[in-house]
Amino acid sequence: MHPKLKQIGFAVMTFAVYTLLINWKVAALLCLGIGWHEYSHILAAKHLGMKTKGFYLVPFMGGVAFVADEYKTWFKKVFVVLMGPVGGSLPGFLLAGAYYFTGVPWLAAAAEWIMLVNLFNLLPLSFLDGGQITESITYSINETLGLAFLRISTVIATIILFKLNIVLFSLVLLFGSGQVINAYNHWKWKREGKEWMLPEGYMKPSLLLTTKQILISSSLYLLVVVVLGVTFLWLQSIPGASISYFLNHK
Repeated sequence: MHPKLKQIGFAVMTFAVYTLLINWKVAALLCLGIGWHEYSHILAAKHLGMKTKGFYLVPFMGGVAFVADEYKTWFKKVFVVLMGPVGGSLPGFLLAGAYYFTGVPWLAAAAEWIMLVNLFNLLPLSFLDGGQITESITYSINETLGLAFLRISTVIATIILFKLNIVLFSLVLLFGSGQVINAYNHWKWKREGKEWMLPEGYMKPSLLLTTKQILISSSLYLLVVVVLGVTFLWLQSIPGASISYFLNHK
């Protein structure tokens, strides 16, 4: 099957599942928010001249963007990862702007949903965009610090998702534990002098963020979190524009 048809099929399936479980309005908002978020990853990768394989919407998982090329530096990885929430929040800002000029509450409520999707993705937890960014930063500072962060973020993500989404919980438990085990083995082999057992290019100096890049990446990450967070809180304060608006108006 052609990849485009697969992408459309997954999008239709995702919309149908959310419509059945919640309602078509929330389904449309989730598909818009997640879809544009993933497409923003793709656009960022293409901007860097990297090959991509599109993105897929998946029920209960959100979405997945596929970058075919290897990142030559982690700074480029941080850029591609961060552009997901940045670009993904643009429809939310447009809806918020539309509310500002019209005063129509449902526009603010729609913007809240989209902001929430992107804010959640910025949490510094394993498998989320925030986790990938903070792992790149911590590993660049110190390998042991990076490993410790990976372990902690994976455990926290597993606990949170156990209460929120059993499908994501199962995936994080399966793949996250494998990632932690591999990371620990690499850390251990390096200290035991078993370089031949390490993957090619492991902790290669040219991959790591420089001190300047660490500061830039950390500052931009925090800036995006603050801007989206403040906007979300402002939207929440608007009378009649609660995030539950679309749950109560089917």
